[in-house]
Amino acid sequence: MTKSFRSLENISPDLNDKIALTVPDGGLNLAYGQLLEAIAKTAESLQPVVADWPEERPIALSFGNCPEFVVSFLALAWIGIPAMPLNPALTADLAAEPLADEQPGALISPPGPSALREAAARVGVPCWTMLPDFRIDGLPQGGKSRNRMPKPDSTALLLQTSGTTGKPKWVPLTHANLLASIDNITATYKLSPADSTLLVMPLFHVHGLVAALLSTLYSGGRVILPPRFSASHFVEWTLAENPTWYTAVPTIHRILLGHSEMQNIPRGQFRFIRSCSSYLAPEIKARIKELLGAPVVEAYGMTEAAHQIASNPLPPAERLAGSVGQGTGVEVVILGSDGNILAAGEEGEIAIRGDNVMSGYLNNPEANASAFVNGFLRTGDIGQIDANGYISLLGRKKEFINRGGEKIPPVQIDDVLLEIPGVAMAVAFGVPDTMYGETVHAAVVPKGPVTEEEILAHCREKLPRFMVPVKIHIVSELPHGPSGKVSRITLPKTLGLA
Repeated sequence: MTKSFRSLENISPDLNDKIALTVPDGGLNLAYGQLLEAIAKTAESLQPVVADWPEERPIALSFGNCPEFVVSFLALAWIGIPAMPLNPALTADLAAEPLADEQPGALISPPGPSALREAAARVGVPCWTMLPDFRIDGLPQGGKSRNRMPKPDSTALLLQTSGTTGKPKWVPLTHANLLASIDNITATYKLSPADSTLLVMPLFHVHGLVAALLSTLYSGGRVILPPRFSASHFVEWTLAENPTWYTAVPTIHRILLGHSEMQNIPRGQFRFIRSCSSYLAPEIKARIKELLGAPVVEAYGMTEAAHQIASNPLPPAERLAGSVGQGTGVEVVILGSDGNILAAGEEGEIAIRGDNVMSGYLNNPEANASAFVNGFLRTGDIGQIDANGYISLLGRKKEFINRGGEKIPPVQIDDVLLEIPGVAMAVAFGVPDTMYGETVHAAVVPKGPVTEEEILAHCREKLPRFMVPVKIHIVSELPHGPSGKVSRITLPKTLGLA
């Protein structure tokens, strides 16, 4: 594959009339030929405007999940302009910070007032409007087009990290990074033109953008693109559009399991179901597999790796319980505290290198100095690798609970809590303590009658004493980041404990 998104020009003529994008409920069907025409026309309209821009100057995008996002992102990639997707749900105050940080050349968004437009105006970023027919309104007069072309090392995508381990950092992903990740994902799941995905993840996040959207389009499949995730419509869309797979964070899988209509989906409808971006409890995995009659494949990814790092394989290959599988075109090692590579079975920090991995954070030499060791990127995750290369995650370094020097992986407590029939969701976390440094607490969302004492009794039976929570907080919901991950490290503050 040519290592830039201009390789779209070489798409097989056989796909020209095949549907690439479907907006369900009669919204739109866009064939590959129509999609490529829209991308090329949009790119052509932008060429004169950006002709003399610095190569790394981005354009911000603020859209929900819609064809306009797809066309604008790929049109920018076509001409070598980095795209900077922002969460359209941000307030003006929150959006102003990333816009001021990177000073994009413009913000492209749908028609009408929005908090993102207000933020852009506040920091002096021009606003352009993408219309439903993919024309961009508000473009300034440009100079003579010089037909900008991306190179493999041109930045295609600029994203902020989630900031769970500190201040968010900017991750520049090149054309080569993204296309390597797309190749890895396509090969892992044997994606082909016969496949279609129901896209339930936000496109401003690397999971939805790379794993679901771009990998499907590059394999010639069809993307079913509802404007947002809706558990109440998931069954309706599945029955109407016949997707062969979907990928989601564990939170979405849990929500879907709570809807009785899910039993109306025929068993075997999905070729496989993928889970990524945070830990999937074994109990949830087993219930999805039983309900839908499809293999549930756990994967491991991060923004800095253009999403996918590892995955369990499809049947008939072995899928190990509690593992996120083997590296998928990515070299994965375990590092000790001295930075040396550890032997199979030893616990330490997971580090990676590969064509999909970024070369460094943007304008952040201090972060880069600590992030890279001998060409490997430290992930901040603690885990181990067995003799066959299967990776087990034990948690984030910053999420481990340090009780009197005993480092406790909170996911092991989560698993025990989720064994209780009355518990729908559970997250263990550390709370500052003057005697032990930290003590163990847990937040639980019930799905039936359950008391704190019942939960603690189960924990005392299943866990060593030092891992038993000192307090169970029964709550109606858990805090999530914009990508759907449960925000473990913010729970003490959310619950007024820190």
